[in-house]
Amino acid sequence: MGQRIGQVLEIRVVTAQHKSTDLLMAYSDDLPGLLVPGRSHEEIREKLPEAIKEILEANGNRVARVEANDENSDLPENFHLSGFLAKAEMTVD
Repeated sequence: MGQRIGQVLEIRVVTAQHKSTDLLMAYSDDLPGLLVPGRSHEEIREKLPEAIKEILEANGNRVARVEANDENSDLPENFHLSGFLAKAEMTVD
């Protein structure tokens, strides 16, 4: 029997910007230990899935897929929120 998708976790990720270096750091209260540095929002978005997967697998989970999307998709055009909503799909036998 093959693997199927089990639980889907939603992980809210926030980014903070260092005042003097402009370095961004992504973190989440939903996933302790998640810290992803980057120089741009796009760089962090690219790094997030693998970082989330590594933490979840280190905690004994089997992860099928992780995707990270901008969380500001529902905001009006003139507003910007720096953050992501990641979804991790776990597998079960």
